Amino acid sequence: MGAKPGIPPRRAGIADEAREGPLESDPVYTSDQPYGPYRHARNSHSCHAFLSRTIRHCGRPDITSPSGRATLLRRRRSGSGRPGPGGAGVTRMNCRAAKAAVKRAAELAVAKTAPLLWRRRHGSLVVLMYHRVLPPGDPRLEAEQPGMYVHPETLRFHLATLKRHFQPVRLDHWILAARNNAPLPERAFAITFDDGWADNFEYAYPVLTEEDVPATIFVVSDLVGTGRLFWPERLGLLLRQGLARHAAQLYSFSEFAWLRALDMPMPSSERELDPERLDRIINGAKRDDDATLCARVDAMASRLGDAGSSGAAQILSWEQIRTMVGSGLISIGSHTRRHTRLSDALTPERLHDEIAGSRFVIESNAGCEAPLFCYPNGDATATVRSLVAEHYLAACSTLHGWHSIAADRYMIRRISVHQDITRDETSLLARLSGWI
Repeated sequence: MGAKPGIPPRRAGIADEAREGPLESDPVYTSDQPYGPYRHARNSHSCHAFLSRTIRHCGRPDITSPSGRATLLRRRRSGSGRPGPGGAGVTRMNCRAAKAAVKRAAELAVAKTAPLLWRRRHGSLVVLMYHRVLPPGDPRLEAEQPGMYVHPETLRFHLATLKRHFQPVRLDHWILAARNNAPLPERAFAITFDDGWADNFEYAYPVLTEEDVPATIFVVSDLVGTGRLFWPERLGLLLRQGLARHAAQLYSFSEFAWLRALDMPMPSSERELDPERLDRIINGAKRDDDATLCARVDAMASRLGDAGSSGAAQILSWEQIRTMVGSGLISIGSHTRRHTRLSDALTPERLHDEIAGSRFVIESNAGCEAPLFCYPNGDATATVRSLVAEHYLAACSTLHGWHSIAADRYMIRRISVHQDITRDETSLLARLSGWI
């Protein structure tokens, strides 16, 4: 269509990519992939690419045009293009606001379109991945990453919303039915919780019972009934307590010096240790293996005089597990014996112990079968998957998306949901689409 008389043609920009189709760098579309409100964002990868391109350009002048170059020059002359009061700080704030606006616009579009398209996805399964359920103000949140929890009321709202669009199923029941070519619901959802936190019994179990929704809890067998914590939570507690006592001097201790090598600014006070910064530190630390990280955290705890303990059991007990299993609503799966990230670097004996040994411990203590497995951190090599297939009915990954009958049941995709990205219906529906 040509330009209207008297109005110069508009130069194509980022927003036009959504209307004009995929770029050469986008993944190839196939008919079995879902498609969304943007013509070229037909799968989660291209939707992410579209949003990334849009967000990357937020707040930046278009230097390909004379007016854009002039704008950039004015910013540099005024100091707004480099660090300083009223300069880069304001620009960063404006860019954050622009990112939030772009994300919300995408969520609104996807949330409106996705439920209409779900009607075509017969025999599909949406598996949701949760970790912790903690109320606002709970002290356990202080050492937790933002992506690790939802509030109890948020979980209740999630379940009520899910039941309007899908039928709740127990994951192992759906997998068995699919394997045996038995009838399946048109669209189903299954709830999973990773790690086996005590708050799953304290806060999640009552909500699941109230909503009559089954769930699978993947437990780390050797931590059940102990007062031990996972290394990320211990690291968060140690940093918070250490900074409160020593401030920036904390990193002068040899036991804490390794944090300086993570190539990111370290907080110099407890106040600076916000959830986002803690999240970056923990993710950066994961470049090392579990044994190294556990040894480092142990040394840090010894330096601070046995700090890094929550003072209360945060992992499920066998008694709590047996109570939930007895209801018929909760099934238990394995998340290894020690939450070890599984790789070919481990010996065959260690892999067998973590994978097969954990099922033996669970079934011996919980008094139920544990036919499902969940890979810690999503790590699963071909060797690991083959060993899991010898001992389990199916296994959950951390790959994002929906599961289908034809998909590999030893790499079940899931939708990760947590408080900061699914707090209202729009963001939840957009997340459930698998595109965002």
